[in-house]
Amino acid sequence: MTDNNCDCDSESGNSPPDSNKRFYKERVIGQYVPDGFLITLSSETESLDENDHITLTPTVLHEYIHFVHNISTIGGFRSFLTSVLIWIAFRQTVGRDGRSCGSDGHPSADVAAGQQYLMLRRRLLGDGWIDSPQIPSSTTFLKWSLKDVTTKAHTHEVPGTVIHCECKIAYRGGGETKRTLDFGLIALFEGITSEIEGEHFLGAPPPNAIPYKLLRNFSDHLSKGISKPTYIKIATLSLLTGDPLKYLSEMLPLFDIFKKSGGMSEEDSLEKVEKLYLEMIETNIDSAFHDIDIVLNSLPKTPFANGFRYIGDRLKILLSRRLTEPYFDVHLFHSPENIGAIQDFMAGFPCIVIQERTGDIDTIERDIMFTWGLMEEEDLRVLQCALDFSLIHQKNSGLGFHETDFLEKVKIHHRCPLYTTCDLAMRVQRPDLCSQKPWQSSHWSGWPEEKTCAYGLGVLASIGAVSGAATEQAK
Repeated sequence: MTDNNCDCDSESGNSPPDSNKRFYKERVIGQYVPDGFLITLSSETESLDENDHITLTPTVLHEYIHFVHNISTIGGFRSFLTSVLIWIAFRQTVGRDGRSCGSDGHPSADVAAGQQYLMLRRRLLGDGWIDSPQIPSSTTFLKWSLKDVTTKAHTHEVPGTVIHCECKIAYRGGGETKRTLDFGLIALFEGITSEIEGEHFLGAPPPNAIPYKLLRNFSDHLSKGISKPTYIKIATLSLLTGDPLKYLSEMLPLFDIFKKSGGMSEEDSLEKVEKLYLEMIETNIDSAFHDIDIVLNSLPKTPFANGFRYIGDRLKILLSRRLTEPYFDVHLFHSPENIGAIQDFMAGFPCIVIQERTGDIDTIERDIMFTWGLMEEEDLRVLQCALDFSLIHQKNSGLGFHETDFLEKVKIHHRCPLYTTCDLAMRVQRPDLCSQKPWQSSHWSGWPEEKTCAYGLGVLASIGAVSGAATEQAK
């Protein structure tokens, strides 16, 4: 089921095209929405045992590693920062009535910068899941080149690169084709995650070639015979740079040169590569800390700002750890023998999880929402909903924001991401709004004691420079 902005792949969620999904026999059984800090697990993936302890299934581990990348790498941080900058631009189009007049109705410099960030994000993602009647089993790189997608926003340029490649794709049912694609952040994140998952769960079914094996095939193309643990670490190191795909394409040949020219071990060759990029990584991390503080100080004092602070604090903790343990997650998650340490880490850095249950999707509290540890859950839910409110207004072209009026006119229905776990007043009395127009929660008249829900607070936090009258005029 697909609408103009979102692919609704998981039964109870609205997953954007750039979400990290895990497939089993062509069904989505788990997903993590980047910068949403929310894992959704299908009813086929049970995450808790009878004592409410973590059941570390392949899907649970896979989606949690995506979350860790989001809060512990420069690549993950810049993805989050870009989402927040897009939201800040989107705020300029939202009036006191909680409705957007769209980017066409508010052509300011800030909104124009938001459009540039939208375009950059879409280009950096590259190609993920290709349309094909058969399942890709392997990919052979024939040609490749770096494709510059650097974008100018405000007065500065934001660097970005994807790897443009011509590949031969073989299929499980036989046959092969040639096609070009862009190896971007989707395939890089999925490649690292699926390889760590495969190390932890030996004997698991092989993943689809695209996007899960692109990293493996590209690494072997540039450094024949490189071991899996080594290219996982090099790819992880690239995520600590400001332009991961560009530096991945540098690091792999450098590793190969060190290994062949000096007769070094893989471990020593990897250490030499690390030393070449250490100063850059330290600078990137310092800049990330600076950016977190600047954005936080610029935000209005709302639950959104509290949610941003929560994520920013975790980013600072884990990015600092990367300086002395650049591969801490690779070492932690690769072996089932580390289950105790993994559970402790998950409790210390919990992610909000929605566990789907079977039954009618409109059933009140059909699904359960929980975390694997103590966290400022309410403020983070507001941040999730505010970013979701921005996301559903983003044009597929990346060229700005729709008017809220347009979404309602063309009947683009969008379910609140918390719909299946909620039992609040509007969810009980007006499920049609929660499942189709959740933005109306901010001004719904039926709230007791003038309160609202997390989505309503997210909309209220999004009210920016446009007055309600200006929104009306733009209609």
